[in-house]
Amino acid sequence: MKPTKKTAFFISLLCLANAASSTVSHAQSSLTDIGVLPGGLNCEGIGINNNKTVIANCEDSQGRTFGIRKLSGQPIEKVPTISGKSCRSLNINNNDVVSGQCTGGSGEVRAVRWQSSGTRQVLEALPGLLGLLPDVAATGGPINFHGWIIGTSVNANGNARPVVWPGGQLTPELLPSVDPLASGGLNSINCEAVALNDTISTSNGPVVAGTCNITDNPDVMQSMAVFWRRNGLGNYAVNVLDTLIPTGNCDAISINNRGEIIGNCTDSNDESQAVFWPNGSTTPQSVASDIPSGTIRSSVAAISGDLVTGTFLTSNGFDHAFIWNPTSNAFLDIGVLPGGLSSTAVDLSGGAVPIIIGNMKFDDGTQRAFHWNGFGGLFDIGTLGGPNSMAVDISDNGNVIGTSQVPTGHQHVFIDPF
Repeated sequence: MKPTKKTAFFISLLCLANAASSTVSHAQSSLTDIGVLPGGLNCEGIGINNNKTVIANCEDSQGRTFGIRKLSGQPIEKVPTISGKSCRSLNINNNDVVSGQCTGGSGEVRAVRWQSSGTRQVLEALPGLLGLLPDVAATGGPINFHGWIIGTSVNANGNARPVVWPGGQLTPELLPSVDPLASGGLNSINCEAVALNDTISTSNGPVVAGTCNITDNPDVMQSMAVFWRRNGLGNYAVNVLDTLIPTGNCDAISINNRGEIIGNCTDSNDESQAVFWPNGSTTPQSVASDIPSGTIRSSVAAISGDLVTGTFLTSNGFDHAFIWNPTSNAFLDIGVLPGGLSSTAVDLSGGAVPIIIGNMKFDDGTQRAFHWNGFGGLFDIGTLGGPNSMAVDISDNGNVIGTSQVPTGHQHVFIDPF
């Protein structure tokens, strides 16, 4: 999620379509290897913010995985653990606050928040109510600008419920399941929160997007996209979004600061299509109707302001990344570089000039990270000396993080700074 407003720049993107599609391959020379833990061989990139602060997960000399954080100009450092056990970094905001999860002292999973100072906060699971036992574990997830984190609280039977931890707080709030009275008699079996925006002015809390598995028949399950918004009483309420067809399935993927949600829904051919739900409407808009050549299958990756990026199946049978403005119905095929077979979008920056990152497969069997912008076109990000690389995340202001093979065949994290 890159919740930054856009200008009318997308019009110029269409004018530059021919230039973008004819751009020659250009490998970037500014990649920085962030290094590895002492004795470790591999690291996996996770996220980067506007301050060029990086989070990753790295192996130590014993093959254990630990979350790391790297401030700009500083060496990598392990984030504080629980009893010295493994931790994983999951997400970072522009205030250098990190969300993640650690293995607790008894082997249970605990959601954590690492403050910008590096201090670790262990986030609580849901307490027991009305004689029920408290939950025993919690998993972390995305974090917004104000430090709110979404995740799950897990009971002793392994059943998980979606929750949100308000910024600075350790106690979670339950995100309620679907009420049969509000969903035509459907009951939600389980729900998962997947994204939240930065807006907290609406009833003092962000809007959260997610997916619920719903049924009115034990033998038939349907996935439906939902969002949770705080009501006038300060409690979160769940709202169900429509599918493309009555028996179809939908999954929410992300949300912007206007409350617009993107996701994937099955169509009448039971194929996935990228969709957009405007704020204030439960009706999805499919990208398929805006693709000049049409498509059998598509999926979304990210939304930022007015713009959506994702991947669609072209008429020649290969995937291409796209950029789409659902409001104006403008669509642009990002295409591939010379020697490229397919491209897949991963993320989208903020700012007036959007930058898309993704991964491209080439005819020699390799895969390399790419970035695209409306002025310069399509660029091969390159590698750290090995044959393959993978883009993972881009900050609002254009800093890129990814994972690349090095000459030894191991995986290291690279930064491609803006």
